[in-house]
Amino acid sequence: RQRREAVTQPAKLGVKNAVIVFVSGDRIVALRYVKGETPVPTVVGKGQGRAADEMMAQARQAGIPVIEDAAVAGPLFENTNTGAYIGQEMFSPVVRHLVRLGLT
Repeated sequence: RQRREAVTQPAKLGVKNAVIVFVSGDRIVALRYVKGETPVPTVVGKGQGRAADEMMAQARQAGIPVIEDAAVAGPLFENTNTGAYIGQEMFSPVVRHLVRLGLT
């Protein structure tokens, strides 16, 4: 039931709704995970080049943790659409960062 509700509710997109941001080079991926709200971390934004710079500025201004981790940011950027849950293969590395930052 919870999964069905999550699918029918529109995702809260945009960096302002992120709890963590991953960066690799000129790429950025913003994720949201709120216990009881999102069943798994969800991509709420991603960008490259100038868009990534703007997203980074928004994240820093909002106090959202920015993590430089190519092993996380690269695959998320390449394989996950905005508004989609992260894939199972990315769950462990993402959750490791969430736990370390006390975001779970």
